[in-house]
Parts: sequence; C-alpha cells; structure tokens
Amino acid sequence: MSEPFRTAVHLVHVVGLSYDEAARTLACAIGTVKSRVNRGRSSFRDEYQQMSGEVKAEVRRATPS
Repeated sequence: MSEPFRTAVHLVHVVGLSYDEAARTLACAIGTVKSRVNRGRSSFRDEYQQMSGEVKAEVRRATPS
C-alpha cells in the first residue's frame, strides 16, 4: 500500500481521527481523505487475500496426502 493511503488509513482506523480531523492533519480536503481510506482498504484487502491464498497453498503442499 502506498504511503498516502497507508497514512490516511492509519490516522482514521488506528489513531481514531475523524475524516475531518485527518483532513486537517494531512492539510487536504475531506474528500481526499475519504478516497485515500477507501483505496487503502481495497489495497489492504487485495494484499491480504493474495497472502492468504499463498499461505493456504503452502499448507496444502506441506500436508501429507
């Protein structure tokens, strides 16, 4: 996940700032923060699903038949 998305997600979901507070912290529009958080969530979900699939494949390979 790229830095702008990671930062927005961190501020909203980890630190607990509102979108408005995060926008003021990042000195950008609230719509920009909403967009970055949405894209960050999507990126995280995609990365997690890919990683989860790789782990499942490794477990299948390591499990005796």
